[in-house]
Amino acid sequence: PLKIAIQLAPNNSSPYFYLGVSLLALDREEEAHNAFKRMAALTPPDDDQLYLLLRGYAKLSSALAERLHEVAPDSYRLRQAEGEYFDAQNRPDLALDKYKLAVQEKPDVASTHYLLGSAYWAQFRSDEAAPEFRMAIKLSPEHYMARYKLGMILLEQAHPSAAAAEFLAALAVQPGFADAHFGLAKALFQQSKPAEALPEIERSIEIDPAREQSHFLRYQILRKLGDRKSVV
Repeated sequence: PLKIAIQLAPNNSSPYFYLGVSLLALDREEEAHNAFKRMAALTPPDDDQLYLLLRGYAKLSSALAERLHEVAPDSYRLRQAEGEYFDAQNRPDLALDKYKLAVQEKPDVASTHYLLGSAYWAQFRSDEAAPEFRMAIKLSPEHYMARYKLGMILLEQAHPSAAAAEFLAALAVQPGFADAHFGLAKALFQQSKPAEALPEIERSIEIDPAREQSHFLRYQILRKLGDRKSVV
């Protein structure tokens, strides 16, 4: 119903808020984040209104964090919230410790495995990140961000075919995901399939034209295809 409401009134910010809350309840953080970003983009560009909204949410966040600590001091959700706080403070070492505790306390939640995997990935510890992304996918097959990041790790490990499968699965859930189109193009190119890679990289550029890596990969693909005119 919320997605239908968005289709009927795409410039109304309210459905994006409720969609974001619903996605958070399903532990689909990245999708919720995108919904909230869309809501913010549709908020009237008035600096006073935006400031008051930001201040209100900050106060609410602080109050809810205190309440969570009171009612569930040993909860995996508290560990997850603490990890996300340290992430926001650019303290990946402390965030990693909190996510580990969250996974230990509640090993059957996809979001905590994803966050732990992302913390490892941010520290270039791909071998430790991959199992966490795989577990997140096992618990939540539609977790497209876990599939995307696992696909990027598989590319690093020179497994382009397996990587392509993850990117395709991510795009089945989120068709307009520019990063997954880029990853798929790169995986196909590494498999010597430039003709199949070209529409994927062009779709990625169409969605996100500012990404320099995409333009360079397109140049490489066109050069491989022998399309000298388009390369220039």
